[in-house]
Amino acid sequence: MDINIEMEFPYSENITEADVTYNCTTSGGAADRGILGPFGLLIFADDNLVEQTAVFFYVAKASTGDFRTYFCHDDS
Repeated sequence: MDINIEMEFPYSENITEADVTYNCTTSGGAADRGILGPFGLLIFADDNLVEQTAVFFYVAKASTGDFRTYFCHDDS
């Protein structure tokens, strides 16, 4: 499965949050809020729509000004 997401951050030059230490397993999961996420999807793993997995991505601005995206899953 391929997922393509395109987003624009119209005021990205005003974002001062720099989170270069984000880690999917230690940063609080999908409940840990930042300026740029997390944003999530609920993916159904079988045809009966019974098994589902929460997948989220978190966008962080590095100290260099570049944006990094982390794709994670939530076990809760």
